[in-house]
Amino acid sequence: MKLKSVKKIISFIVLMLVMLSGCTAAQKDHYEEAMKYMENGDKANALVSIDKAIEADPENAELYVRRAYIKMTPDKDGVLELDVESVLADLEKALELDPNNEEAMTGVYYAEVYRNNYAEAVEKLEGLIEGKDISSETQELLKEAEEGNISDLLGRIRTTTYYRDGKLVWKEYYDYGKDNRVSSIKAYDENNSLIGQVDVQYDTFGNHLQWASFTEDGDMFREEHVYDDKGREEGYEMYRMDGSLYCKVSYGYDDAGNLIREEYDYAGSDKQVMLAEYDDEGKKLSAHYYDGEGRLLYYYLLNYDEQGRVVRTDNYDENGNLKGYLIQNYDEKGNWLGYKRYDAEGTLVFESAND
Repeated sequence: MKLKSVKKIISFIVLMLVMLSGCTAAQKDHYEEAMKYMENGDKANALVSIDKAIEADPENAELYVRRAYIKMTPDKDGVLELDVESVLADLEKALELDPNNEEAMTGVYYAEVYRNNYAEAVEKLEGLIEGKDISSETQELLKEAEEGNISDLLGRIRTTTYYRDGKLVWKEYYDYGKDNRVSSIKAYDENNSLIGQVDVQYDTFGNHLQWASFTEDGDMFREEHVYDDKGREEGYEMYRMDGSLYCKVSYGYDDAGNLIREEYDYAGSDKQVMLAEYDDEGKKLSAHYYDGEGRLLYYYLLNYDEQGRVVRTDNYDENGNLKGYLIQNYDEKGNWLGYKRYDAEGTLVFESAND
């Protein structure tokens, strides 16, 4: 659950705002001044400059759109304190002046996402684009949102869904603090009943001290992680939502820092041990799982693409028979989108999404 760096976020939004057409010399001067401030992370002065540009031409829809997006940008310290009503006022003014302004339409969607109004965000975007010729990017944005996979303008995951055999199993909702880090994770089942909530905690290095995890059946756990003085994880404990211990996990590393051993001590049942192998470049090649008596239970073999990303993981039983495989999905920019798990015959049995 990694967030883009503040510098990348600001650069991305500045790039979105660069093009401005139909402006006077005075508007252009104020606008270019605002962009320079944004490039330096000076959001406050950027807003002052864009205000002047709007004063010079209050009928320019694009200027209102750009002011709204600047407002939705964190400051140079990564802090985002957003007045959503102010953002929506700018976007609604822009749509009043130019009903076909697509950036204004998606801006309305992102503004509602910021205040966790996910259903309203989808409904508003559907209404705004109805009957209009919109880009494939906005069509894909709406498609993902309608499926329950929503990210905000900063690339932070807000909601994501998990399916088995084509049926919804559970949904996750993420809240964020002013520092843009995940502050809590909530999960709901297919009937929209609360499964549980985990309040996320961090150490001074930014490592997760408390996090959430799930089984493919939708069971939710609270993880409590432990690190050494170098910030390397030593292991974690998993607790059910009723507070009972489910499992203790401990890690072992080789001299190169590769995680080569994981020990799972399940409360009330046998232990399991995972042993991993790596190539000379540090890529994980395989993971073999054994019971407490040292008997092989199953193993995984990992496959990579030319960019060094895991694209397929094959799962075999103790006799070397294929049990199934996972396919990892990425977008054109290399961002991980989720995975699909298939059985040995190639039938899809589970699907995650992580837009």
